[in-house]
This record gives sequence, C-alpha cells and structure tokens, in this order.
Amino acid sequence: MSATVDSVQGFSPVPQSQWPDASKAKNCQMDACRKSFGLMGKGSNCYGCGRVCCSACLSQSMVIPGFVTSPSRPVCSYCAVAIAQAWEEQSNAAMRCRVLQHILTEQTSQLEELTQKSSSLRDENEALLGVKRKLEVDIELLKMESSTSMRSHNNEASPPQLQRSASMITKFASPTTTTGSSVDASASPQDLAKKKTQLDIREASLNEAKKKIAADNAKLVKERERVAEEESWILQELQGKAQVILHDHLVDLKALAIAQIEKDTAELHEQLRQLLSSKESPAPNAQHEKELKALQKNHIAEIKTL
Repeated sequence: MSATVDSVQGFSPVPQSQWPDASKAKNCQMDACRKSFGLMGKGSNCYGCGRVCCSACLSQSMVIPGFVTSPSRPVCSYCAVAIAQAWEEQSNAAMRCRVLQHILTEQTSQLEELTQKSSSLRDENEALLGVKRKLEVDIELLKMESSTSMRSHNNEASPPQLQRSASMITKFASPTTTTGSSVDASASPQDLAKKKTQLDIREASLNEAKKKIAADNAKLVKERERVAEEESWILQELQGKAQVILHDHLVDLKALAIAQIEKDTAELHEQLRQLLSSKESPAPNAQHEKELKALQKNHIAEIKTL
C-alpha cells in the first residue's frame, strides 16, 4: 500500500517503512491493553504511530495527514486524540489566516481613504497658506500706511493714502473666495457658510493687525514723550552745569580784579606817601591832594562793588 508521509502542525505520522511487522507480533503493543494474539487472531498497525494493536484498540478511523489513498485509516486512541488536535489547530490557523487577511484588506482600504483625505487636506492647507500670505501682505501695507501717516506733520492721511485705505477696506469687505472669485448667487448653503467662515477669519486677522498697529502707535507716542522728557532733563542739567561754571569763572575773575585793585591802591598810597614825605619836592597844592583822594575813593568804591 503506497502512502506519502506529510505532517500537520502538531502531528507527524510514522512512515510505513519504520512500522514493525504485524505478523510477528505476539501481543498488543498498547500499554493499557497488552492483549495476546492467538492462532485465530492477529494485530494490525496503527497508521499514526505504526504500533501493532488489537482490533479493540484500532476501533477508530480518521483521515491521516499524508495518506491520500483513503479518506480514513484505523488509528489507536493516542493517535486519534493527537490527530484530532492537529486538525483542530490547522483549522484554527486557517481561520486566523482568513481573519488576518480580512483585517489586512480593511486596513488597506482605510489607508487609501486616509491617503485621499490627506491629499484633500493638503490642498486645503495650500489654499489657506495662500490666504495667509495675502493677509500678511495686506497687514504690511497697513503698517506702511500707518507709518506714513504718523510721519506727516498734521497726523492726517493724504488723499492717495485715503484712497488706498478705502480700496483695501472695500477689498476686505467684498465677499470673495480664497481664490478671489466673487460669490455666486447659485452657490450652495455649505459653500456660502464656508466662504463666510473664511471672510470672518480674514476680518479677524485684519482686526488683529489694526490692534497691533494701534498698539505700535501708542508705543511710539510714549517713546516720543519719553525722549522729550529726557531732552528737557538734559537741557536743564546742561543749564545748571553752565551756571555753575559761569559762577565759578565770575568768582575767579572777581578775586583777580580785587587783587589787582588792591595792588594798584597800595601802589598809589605808596606814591602818595613818598610824595608827601619828600623834602625836595614842593608842597602839594590843594588840587593835587584832591585828585589823589578822589582816586582813592574810586578804588575803594570799586572794591565794595565787587
């Protein structure tokens, strides 16, 4: 009898070439039986393990893995349990394989859906980035106009600036889509709601830009006030230092003048004394004495004035 030997997971049948000769066996090789064979009876080999067993021990028939000539073969009780477990494990493995295949198919489908959603979100992100760049340009224009208006002498915008501001306000107020096209009257409510949301976002961005410009203007005004206060304080400090320096110079000049006047007065007194005490010189007349006394009084008055 030809047979091929194969294995199911958990069970491997013994090849027929390794079976013991059933005609030479004298008793059943099952440990729980050990029945002796008489002249009228003989044992048979188990197709699972190859042991020689009696008919009672080979009462079960099962499909043996690897034997394709017959749907079922006689096996012992031990091999019957092992083969049943092996077939059950193989069935469970096949079931798990089908379940995993189904899960893999579902995950592949979900991956494709996520890829499509990612592509759609990428397109929306590109559109929003375009809107963001446009808003940044508009904000820069508003900053430039605000800076220009602040530099003007009367803090009023010129007619061209007013025209640009009006055009920008009109542009923001006009209902446009992210691509710049006007709102169609036949658009669906969902599209209108989406466009309204985009306009609200742009308006909020514009309001934030206006608030930032106002805050910058307030900071600039405060900075100007601080600079003016510093200039006033520096001017006062310079004036105080100049007055101190001038006072010091006046004091020095006054001291020098007093010293010079005192020196001149002393010299005049000395000359007068010499003139009066000289025996060779004629006696001074009244006019000469009067002039000397007047000169002395003038020096004394100058000293008192200083």
